[in-house]
Amino acid sequence: MGNCREPPAPNAIREQLEVWLKKVEAQTGSRVVVYSTPDAVTALLQGIERPLWIRSIAREPSDPWRFWQFDPSGRVPGIEGPVDLDVFRGGPNELESLLQPAR
Repeated sequence: MGNCREPPAPNAIREQLEVWLKKVEAQTGSRVVVYSTPDAVTALLQGIERPLWIRSIAREPSDPWRFWQFDPSGRVPGIEGPVDLDVFRGGPNELESLLQPAR
C-alpha cells in the first residue's frame, strides 16, 4: 500500500484479489495459501477465505494463521546463510487437507 499515491479502496482490493485467487486455483487445481503481514490481514484480507501464512517477527500473530514465519534469518544445518523459519499450526491431517484440490 505504501507504493501507491492513491491506493484503491480495501473493498476493491478484496474483490480483485478474490478474482485472481479463483483464477489461480482454477488453473492450478490447488488451493492458494495467502502470505501476508498481520496489518494487511486486518486492512485488506477480511472475508478472503484462504489459509493464511503470516509473517510476524515480533510475536505470534492473533489472526487465524495456518503457517507463521517467525524468523527471517534463522540457521539450518546444511544450508549456507540465513533462512526463513516457519511453523505449521496443525497435524499431518490438516497439512494433507491443504494439499487437496481447490473447491
